[in-house]
Amino acid sequence: MAEIFRTDKPLAVSPVKTGQPLGAILASLGIGHCIPLVHGAQGCSAFAKVFFIQHFHDPVPLQSTAMDPTSTIMGADGNIFTALDTLCQRNTPQAIVLLSTGLSEAQGSDMSRVVRQFREEYPRHKGVAILTVNSPDFYGSMENGFSAVLESVIEQWVAPTPRAGQRNRRVNLLVSHLCSPGDIELLRRYVEAFGLQATILPDLAQSMDGHLAQGDFSPVTQGGTPLRQIEQMGQSLCSFAIGASLSRASSLLARRSHGEVIALPHLMTLEHCDTFIHQLAKISGRGVPQWIERQRGQLQDAMIDCHMWLQDQRMAMAAEGDLLAAWCDFAASQGMRPGPLVAPTGHPSLRQLPVERVVPGDLEDLQTLLCSQPADLLVANSHACDLAEQFALPLIRAGFPLFDRLGEFRRVRQGYSGMRDTLFELANLMRERHRHVALYRSPLRQNAEPPFTQEPIMPPINRQFDMVHSDEWSMKVAFASSDYRHVDRHFGATPRLVVYGVKADRVTLIRVVDFTVESGHQAERIGPRIHALEDCVTLFCVAIGDAIFRQLLQVGVRAERVPADTKIVDLLQEIQLYWYAKEQRKSARRRDPERFTRLLEEQEWREDRDPRG
Repeated sequence: MAEIFRTDKPLAVSPVKTGQPLGAILASLGIGHCIPLVHGAQGCSAFAKVFFIQHFHDPVPLQSTAMDPTSTIMGADGNIFTALDTLCQRNTPQAIVLLSTGLSEAQGSDMSRVVRQFREEYPRHKGVAILTVNSPDFYGSMENGFSAVLESVIEQWVAPTPRAGQRNRRVNLLVSHLCSPGDIELLRRYVEAFGLQATILPDLAQSMDGHLAQGDFSPVTQGGTPLRQIEQMGQSLCSFAIGASLSRASSLLARRSHGEVIALPHLMTLEHCDTFIHQLAKISGRGVPQWIERQRGQLQDAMIDCHMWLQDQRMAMAAEGDLLAAWCDFAASQGMRPGPLVAPTGHPSLRQLPVERVVPGDLEDLQTLLCSQPADLLVANSHACDLAEQFALPLIRAGFPLFDRLGEFRRVRQGYSGMRDTLFELANLMRERHRHVALYRSPLRQNAEPPFTQEPIMPPINRQFDMVHSDEWSMKVAFASSDYRHVDRHFGATPRLVVYGVKADRVTLIRVVDFTVESGHQAERIGPRIHALEDCVTLFCVAIGDAIFRQLLQVGVRAERVPADTKIVDLLQEIQLYWYAKEQRKSARRRDPERFTRLLEEQEWREDRDPRG
């Protein structure tokens, strides 16, 4: 059982958390011919619209009640009346999801009462279903808002007691936010392969899958779960709930339906995916289709091919609870070690994760954890790009938002094919990150290099240890290293700088500078490191930010990026060889007394030459 370690930090720096309204809007986009209506200020809906347009690269239907300071103080019931009436008249939706924000919740708005009054005063709009959802920003995260919509849909639109009769070929699928449109398409294929019909809630594969729709912009969702199918969910043969955050929604549906409800945390392990397929085979009475068995065999083959690259690799994560559970189980099933982990909130379900500790926090907390618990991979959203660059970690994008890669919003991670492709992606990233192996140079070859000093054994140091007087050395180079022997750190996060002096005939350690690696403002971390590079001409590191690179150029230091775990001794040898060749050329010029005469003759020859040839 994992420990939820709460920090006392008074603010969030580079937050992982996304508010409940965004999760509620996302779930609403999976309902057919629906308009999400945000009961809050215009800025609330404007931010959400930009957020999802960046993620999906498609227009998003979204409206707001446009609360202002006056309506916030005096009451905003009139804003809701006006917004509902306008949307029903102009856009003719089948459903409207009215969701609250931190502003309207703090005001104390009773949206259910307002909707009842709207029904009484505007009976002509009785054909439009209106759903009310409480999703304040100041509580929970995107995951809570997403599940709140599904709970409200079941409570308000599914009959408390199912009608007589049963639809023997229909299966309900409640899917969490961890399922992308591509994942939902795959789940539908699995269900239909057994001759069953799937009612998926919410069905983002029909509305936000990135297809080019016919006609002009639509003010309502184009696709999604039809309202008629939602009302008939209680008559389905069986229901699946995929995602631990949907436990309450699945319990509500179980009391309103004939069939059983099967809860699965995700489909990112062979065990859970097998359970899902076997249940479908049991319900339908059919055998498993050949193409599904073939995909399972492809996954097993991928596990064999990739295990040597992924075995014992450490995977850091920053995501919502359902995503953390899915990626932790996936990593453990493939021989990887999950951790460190950062979640946006401290939900009790995090205690079930197979790790020692989970930190509710932000990306700065993850940065601090990575300094003491190095990782090989990072799973997070696009906001973690800078952190991945800082620690030279491959970034696997998951969650919301994903705005720096095209097509990421529909990448398949669930099911046999999703796991197969994810394994190949991770293994290829680790192959690219594999340590650099220096070229072998035989000592018996012609034009052998000058003798090179063996790699010294480092004494224990504290802060700065000066080995020799450094003024006599012609070239001084620094290395970002944690073990004195390899270049293995980002410049901004390195705990140590090792400085060597280089001459044509020898290389000697000059000094070693240790740093206290801790979180804080960038200037506080970078300033001492730049000062330690005084009188150096070159810095070798795994990675460095563009802004810091330019700062170093201003003080006369050139930063060179090298692969992780490159041996310092190999780099020094290459530097010395370059220096030796340079000195040889200088010496040859000094030993040639006729070089100026020859140069003058060549110059005169050029001047006397006829330009016409």
